[in-house]
Amino acid sequence: MKHLKTKLITLLLTSILSTINTANAGNPEALAAYKAGDYATAYKEFSRQAKRGDAFAQANLGLMYSNGQGVPQNYELAMSWFDKAAEQGDVSAQYCIGVMYHKGQGVAQDFAQAISWYNKAAELGHAQAQTNIGTLYYTGQGVPKDEIKAASWFAKAAEQKHESAIYNLGVMYKEGHGVAQNAVVALALFELIATDPASNGAKAKAVTIARMSPKQVESATQLAAEIVKPGNFSKAIALALKETK
Repeated sequence: MKHLKTKLITLLLTSILSTINTANAGNPEALAAYKAGDYATAYKEFSRQAKRGDAFAQANLGLMYSNGQGVPQNYELAMSWFDKAAEQGDVSAQYCIGVMYHKGQGVAQDFAQAISWYNKAAELGHAQAQTNIGTLYYTGQGVPKDEIKAASWFAKAAEQKHESAIYNLGVMYKEGHGVAQNAVVALALFELIATDPASNGAKAKAVTIARMSPKQVESATQLAAEIVKPGNFSKAIALALKETK
């Protein structure tokens, strides 16, 4: 399905740099102000802490400059603050630098640099970074095109219940890209993210289910129930692949 393949590529390129970093919050006042839409106060508090070397504040200040929240949008300043936070090992900042290189914001577009920074964040378990690495392997940007590695990275993020990764992994199984083609596994993955009828997951589910037997659909529903059990994602899929060859 060409349409689904296209969605796999574009979905991830439009879902980055949108939310404030809430992990390891060192400034609850700034965070509360941000969530309330009081960007002026959030900027003031984050700036005060960032100048003292607080990595959390530096990363979020970078996000505010990148998003133009409380300040004029300025990618160069965003990159500067991300750099400071990343030097201290802030995983969100590492990811955001990858995004900046990926999209060419504040720096020249450089897919090799993007994947290098994504890897730093991905090694620390950042699901969106893992998903974006999968995208770059799928498209062959910054790295040789490798659908097997793309599927592997999508699987890592999908295990963390990252919806874009679950969708993309489902597409890979549906189309047989980087993994053995398996409609049962694909449908099970789509079922996990098909809560909104207008979502990509729901649309993919409808297309997939139309070509399956009732027995296959039942197997997919059972697999979806197994996949969501804690620590059972990879094991359940591996078992299903053996049973539905």
